[in-house]
Amino acid sequence: MLPPTHVYSLIIHNKTSKEMTVMVTYSNMIDNTLAQHSVVVAAGEKGVAEQRTFAWNGATFAVVITAVDVKDAQTALTAPFPGVDSPTSDYLITIVEESGTVHLKAGQP
Repeated sequence: MLPPTHVYSLIIHNKTSKEMTVMVTYSNMIDNTLAQHSVVVAAGEKGVAEQRTFAWNGATFAVVITAVDVKDAQTALTAPFPGVDSPTSDYLITIVEESGTVHLKAGQP
């Protein structure tokens, strides 16, 4: 049996010249619910999508990140994320601007 390919938190590098709002979708696998949270990342800076947890039946569980997108970006990322072959925290995502359009790149600083 292979380990789960879950991503629990993100480090987001914004290599564009503009502030970007990143929408991160967290999925609670036990009760099958979704929650979206925004992370604002200044131009040329880094942002973090923190790990989130929930309590159920007296135990604490991590919530899994299942999608990442940026307003006006040409790409979005969805699970399973490239290069993830076991539970991962601080997964790297880079926002770049190429030929005037914004793109997300996975696993790149």
